[in-house]
Amino acid sequence: MALWTSLSFAGAIIIFASVSWLLLKLLTSIRTQRFALGFVILSQGRRTGLVIIQITALGIALMSLLLILLLRADFLSAWQGNIPSDAPNRFMINVQDNQKQGLIQSLVDAGVSTPQFFPMVRGRLIEINGNEVTPNNYADENARRLVDREFNLSYSDRLPEGNQILSGKWIEGDAPQISMETGIAKTLKLKMGDLLTFEVAGEKSPPRLLLCEN
Repeated sequence: MALWTSLSFAGAIIIFASVSWLLLKLLTSIRTQRFALGFVILSQGRRTGLVIIQITALGIALMSLLLILLLRADFLSAWQGNIPSDAPNRFMINVQDNQKQGLIQSLVDAGVSTPQFFPMVRGRLIEINGNEVTPNNYADENARRLVDREFNLSYSDRLPEGNQILSGKWIEGDAPQISMETGIAKTLKLKMGDLLTFEVAGEKSPPRLLLCEN
């Protein structure tokens, strides 16, 4: 897709430049009795290369804007078509215990199925296998961003609905253990059995054993 896009823009540049050159040649061949108009045509004819670049750049910019306007609806429709019909379209965060029952009742009264609640804790990954983690440890820009911010951590005694274990086994017992989304694990180059240490609310947590990817 990137290759076709590049070739398309290259072809557009060639077309715009050729049309601009022909128009300039046509204009310079025109004779006019109006001094101002004749002076403009003459000055543009003397700077053919610069004028062609300006016209071509303007043409490419206008073409890009028109393409965005034309394709926006198609992209949105294609994206919506790939989403399951029952996919959640609203997410609520920071719901307190004393708000749960009222929220559930409001959704049930509105004809929405009973929502699922998951606890959420913000934590920063600070060590892997006892070694300090910093953005400088990674060359990949996405990995650098991940370790430079806090993660959304949650906890549960069972595998959440809609999740599946792709590697390892589900958490069991009371020992510090953790499950991680497979994309994040690959980005950070983590593997089963790694010990991850997080900082939560300014306190260092016990190292957690990576048991599975989901």
